[in-house]
Amino acid sequence: MTSKKFLLCLLMFAYSADTLAEQIECVELKSGTLNKLQLNRADAFNNCFSLAALDPNSYAQVVVYSNDSVKNKVTLYDLDKSAGSNYVSEHHSSNNANNTFVVNTSNRNLGLRITPTSHTNSEKNLAVTFAIVDGLGTVIFDLDDIPSTAPPPRTGGCEIINGTRVCTHER
Repeated sequence: MTSKKFLLCLLMFAYSADTLAEQIECVELKSGTLNKLQLNRADAFNNCFSLAALDPNSYAQVVVYSNDSVKNKVTLYDLDKSAGSNYVSEHHSSNNANNTFVVNTSNRNLGLRITPTSHTNSEKNLAVTFAIVDGLGTVIFDLDDIPSTAPPPRTGGCEIINGTRVCTHER
């Protein structure tokens, strides 16, 4: 193989390996903070949180609970400075929707993404609490369904037609 062909193959491999890294934007968690957001199923419940505030080679404890028993998985990514990410691992909740694990950052900037694996037909409220105590980072996710609003009661000659309330004799 000529040196030009070898160089071309090497460049193509380097480019394709770089494109395999997933682009991801994460909110950097700060110690002592609470973040609240709504996860939308239309956006595949998209979210990401960075543990960049932790010291290198330190531990993080992750706890997920749900009052609505929403089962979940937490996916860990190694985030690089160019907003790329590489998959590290994922942790699935138990049958009662609890999910707890400890991870060593191993000199990486870890990103966390939580995804519901049950109750996927409704939007979710997510509260994320982060604290660092004696070098241990603790992330607490509270993942719950957003209650749907019931249609208005049928009174005064009103009917629900194709999901719309139509009133003909209401005074």
